[in-house]
Amino acid sequence: MHKTSLLAVAVALAIPAAAKASIVVEASVGRAAQVSPWNSDQPTNLEIAPGIGIGNMIKAELGFVVDWQNGQKTNLRLRPMLVVSPPVIPLYGRLILGYDKMFSSDRHLEFGGAVGVSFSVSAIGVFAEVGYVPQNTSAGVEHFVEGRLGAFLSF
Repeated sequence: MHKTSLLAVAVALAIPAAAKASIVVEASVGRAAQVSPWNSDQPTNLEIAPGIGIGNMIKAELGFVVDWQNGQKTNLRLRPMLVVSPPVIPLYGRLILGYDKMFSSDRHLEFGGAVGVSFSVSAIGVFAEVGYVPQNTSAGVEHFVEGRLGAFLSF
């Protein structure tokens, strides 16, 4: 197939997908527990995650996560995420790839996923999820389980 024909096919397929795209903003509160080695004294975190929704099934988001402990900000994380929601049922899956301690020399990678349930009316919704987000630190892999409650707006 000629390059021009390939471009025409790509544009023809992209236009309907772009027409169904939406802007999504999520806000949530999370709490984690380190399970290996055990340490339940983890900070509460707040996350704002703007992103793009493609149709009703896929969202690509960039989460800005701030950890708070004893009334002080202790950490900033960036979390690129991909959310897949099957149609009709309120369950979803979230893939997480992030960077912990963004402004520290001890910056490290976190990766994992979450499953959750969400409900929406029109463009406003709420969600609850539980995730497994291990972190690859200089001391080795540390394992975390995280619960999160939040709301989202889609427009």
